Amino acid sequence: MPSRGAADGVGVGVGVGVGVGVGVGVGVGGALGALGALGALGVVGVVGSAAGGAGGVASHPGRVRTSAATRLHRVRTAPANHARRAYCRAMRTRMLTSVVTVLTALAALLAAVLLSPAPAHAAQGVIRDGREAALPAQMDILRVAIRNREDRVVLTLTFRDLKVRRKAQTKVFIGTRPGTDEGFIAYSGYRPASGPVTQLWQPTDQEFGGVPIACAGVKGRWRFDRDTVRIVVPQSCLASTAARYRFKAVAGFYRQVGDYTAFRSVARG
Repeated sequence: MPSRGAADGVGVGVGVGVGVGVGVGVGVGGALGALGALGALGVVGVVGSAAGGAGGVASHPGRVRTSAATRLHRVRTAPANHARRAYCRAMRTRMLTSVVTVLTALAALLAAVLLSPAPAHAAQGVIRDGREAALPAQMDILRVAIRNREDRVVLTLTFRDLKVRRKAQTKVFIGTRPGTDEGFIAYSGYRPASGPVTQLWQPTDQEFGGVPIACAGVKGRWRFDRDTVRIVVPQSCLASTAARYRFKAVAGFYRQVGDYTAFRSVARG
């Protein structure tokens, strides 16, 4: 049998060892001191483990209190969370409403633009003839720009080279009934001594022959710096309701020498 002192020493030692192993240890050694005698009998391990577990629970009462505090916090903050969620939903609704309003306005604006009548533009066309080195420069037509407006026909002929001291002339057939030979001839000629003369002719043959007719507003302009001749013929002189006209230009034809272009059909508008 061990002595009393030895039993007390063993009891204290075992009590502390079990407390540390379980992670409890705080304030347990003193309580286990009374179990020193049982430790000497070999049963202190079981009792010490149970005591250590109880001590562990007793030494961490905050776990239970923390759970309760969390639930209490949730209960207290529930109204605030509900109000915050309601505010967020209201803001989303307002943003969605604003976006829908803006898109609706844009759609209405786009529809107004698409459905509005387009501004009137003159129907245009170009006859490209190219250079012909064999011809005199003032007879060589390079291009004819046509603008068939509602109120007038504007013809701009570009030549290879126009000389102030050289005579020249040009004629443009305006077919006011496509598919037929009916129409008029816009004539413009230049003489160094007298200057330019521009007229509207009634055709008399198929070779650009004709006689002048009255036409208020017909005019021409010769630009020697640009090598162009511009002829304007009012639609009132043409007296046609056709939707399209045919055009063909000639120049020169002094002693059967000159230039001519292909036909070009241009809508009126």
